[in-house]
Amino acid sequence: MAEASLEILLDNLNSFARSELATFCGVNGEIERLTRSLKLIQAVVEDAEQKEIRSKPIRIWLQDLKDATHVLDDILDEYSIRSPPHNSGSASQPHCFSLSSFKPNNIWFRYRIGKRLKEISQRLDQISEDRNKHHFVQREVVIREGPIQVPEWRQTFSDMAQPVYGRDGDKDNIVELLLRQAPESGGLSVYPIVGLGGLGKTTLAQLVYNDQRLEIEDVGDEIWNELYHKSFFQEVTTDDDGCMRFKMHDLVHDLAQSVTEKEYSIMKNGDITNLPRSTHHIGYVGVHLTFNKKDLKNVESSRTFFNLSSYSKLDFEKFQTHCSLRVLSTKSPKLPLLCYLIHLRYLALSDVEEDTIPTSICSLRKLEILKLESCDNLRHLPEGLTNLQNLRHLIIIWCELSYLPPCIGKLSGLRTLNLFIVRSEEGHSLKELHGLNLCQRELSIEGLECVGNVEEAKGVNLIGKKELRVLSLSWGDDYSGSEIKPVGVDAEQVIEALKPHSNLTKLERMFSRALPDLRMASHSTPTSDDEGFFRGGGGLETVVNYRNGSEIVGFSENGRRGVKMRE
Repeated sequence: MAEASLEILLDNLNSFARSELATFCGVNGEIERLTRSLKLIQAVVEDAEQKEIRSKPIRIWLQDLKDATHVLDDILDEYSIRSPPHNSGSASQPHCFSLSSFKPNNIWFRYRIGKRLKEISQRLDQISEDRNKHHFVQREVVIREGPIQVPEWRQTFSDMAQPVYGRDGDKDNIVELLLRQAPESGGLSVYPIVGLGGLGKTTLAQLVYNDQRLEIEDVGDEIWNELYHKSFFQEVTTDDDGCMRFKMHDLVHDLAQSVTEKEYSIMKNGDITNLPRSTHHIGYVGVHLTFNKKDLKNVESSRTFFNLSSYSKLDFEKFQTHCSLRVLSTKSPKLPLLCYLIHLRYLALSDVEEDTIPTSICSLRKLEILKLESCDNLRHLPEGLTNLQNLRHLIIIWCELSYLPPCIGKLSGLRTLNLFIVRSEEGHSLKELHGLNLCQRELSIEGLECVGNVEEAKGVNLIGKKELRVLSLSWGDDYSGSEIKPVGVDAEQVIEALKPHSNLTKLERMFSRALPDLRMASHSTPTSDDEGFFRGGGGLETVVNYRNGSEIVGFSENGRRGVKMRE
């Protein structure tokens, strides 16, 4: 595990060495020192991991290494976030400076990055020297002497905002290999991309990652299923909608705790006090959590803060000095100061009392998963949310949103969007779903009275969404007080155009008022053309609801009479 992390760091360092910042701050010497130290450590880390069980000094050495590499990773990650994207100018001028480079904020940022690099370089030098005390078995490693210089013709950048030419053939070959999943491999297939630094290995890997034929998520599912079949989990339950929940076996849990040791801390109904430097992951159970900034001063690279309670009152303002978090899950009425949490990949917010999320969320350029749950007052999200091009999962549960940000289709990498709200304004039509390759099990589409024409509905291509199991369609008389009036395309035409895949197990239709043929709609006999639509793979459950004051009246194909349910 440590060896793989070191390989990623070395690759990132190589890219950093070719950047404008390295030249501007004069840190190429530090990068060379870092690269050399990491290479020497990499040569012995495999032997160290095999011996750490029997030797406490080696465990301490490995922990020091993990702590230091976390800090280095934070530095490189911050640079990639805060630095402007590489200019698409001439390759013969890779280090061109603009006037913005000399703005006070940019100068301070570059100075601070350079200073931190020098500090971590000294720290890793010491760790590299300490390796000799443990007499590790060293495997052969290539150490490059002299300054890091990359010929101009070989300079590449992995900024996927810029077009990449000449790699389609290589990308297609790798994608085909991954899709083939050779039977003789007997499980997960791994294909290394080998080559000298600067040839574009990272860029090629990103091209493969972004290819719509792969669903990195699919690889995750495969690994998860493999663990399941090998009895990694003690208990597996499935709810009515087919959602599976896994419970880890106690022995596996104990093993995980023994491996993480000081890296993971669980707080229960108490205070955070004097956490050690090696604490990277914090879980909390309880309503109130109190701590001072001094309690976190030793924690230099916090990666996870996960609220395991159903509800808590937490003040995240003190976390602003510990902005290296990658994962944050909170169930609190107060929002954290998102502008400081630039490293976040996963953000889950529950029970928030605000009516909107602050626009600072749009600065989280690395965010991949955003989950909003039980935020009763939440009405809308910032328009700039569509600038988060790394966002792959937008999950909204039990929130009373009036509308989504316009042009949600710009988030071309989205794999999960469980709620879509149609409006008559530009950027809110069903056309926004046309280019999205969604793969979730549930989808709710509201505001269907605003559909402009049947072609909009057809373009959603639900029949191609094989993973979809539950589909909820909603119509209303008006649009929550909006001045934009509904267009009024016939509901049955929209339903027909949205015809989903036959794997669907539940179809729910919600109307703002009773329709004359409502009861018939829930018990209609499908034609031969609609067989897959209405019945699905194992018999489709169809439910039709309409609002009647404070009640919802529902009709199901499993019952012959209306059922009244309180909202």
